[in-house]
Amino acid sequence: MPRRTMGEWSRILCDLMLLNILWMLCCLPIVTIGASTAAMHSVARKMAACEYYTVWRDFWHGFRENWKQGTAVTLILGLVLAVSWADFNIGIHRPGFAGIACQFVGILGMIAAVFMLSLAFPVLTRYRLPLKTVLKDAALLSFANPHIVIAGLAAAAFFPALGAWSINLTIIAVPGWVMLGGGLPVLVQQLLMRKIYARLEEGQNGENEKTV
Repeated sequence: MPRRTMGEWSRILCDLMLLNILWMLCCLPIVTIGASTAAMHSVARKMAACEYYTVWRDFWHGFRENWKQGTAVTLILGLVLAVSWADFNIGIHRPGFAGIACQFVGILGMIAAVFMLSLAFPVLTRYRLPLKTVLKDAALLSFANPHIVIAGLAAAAFFPALGAWSINLTIIAVPGWVMLGGGLPVLVQQLLMRKIYARLEEGQNGENEKTV
């Protein structure tokens, strides 16, 4: 991971706040949640890699470039989550083995959808792949690297947990979530994905050399 000075981290923090506000505003129409999240990942990936970026320009570039796949991923995995949640609730109200089976299938479906959703956006914004391949690679990478998913979820839960811990901390938790609630988990994931990207691309380069 590249070393950064305090000044660079301060700039990243300010950029992350702007990125989070852009993301929240662009999520308001609901149907744009996937494209907005993909755009956020495309900027955060450059932040993590110490590449040159400007939040405004790169966000809108990522939004346009990943509109179709970002929306499709959100719809597909959102549907899986909804069906799994419904299955779990049906199981709660159904007695006997059938109820337990429904709950079990529902829990597995929700875990799978959350894991795939967590790493689908890093995959689709890093590589130009068909949607089916994006979902397959996201599933493989997320279950092979659960620490990245867990770290992202922990970062996403930080400010809500802070507010739930003590009512006195809501004065910090609410503005903290508004300014960093979406950007922080994305940056954490992109920082952890740096080694995964390097490993995948090193393997790809090795295969290309063999075929030459």
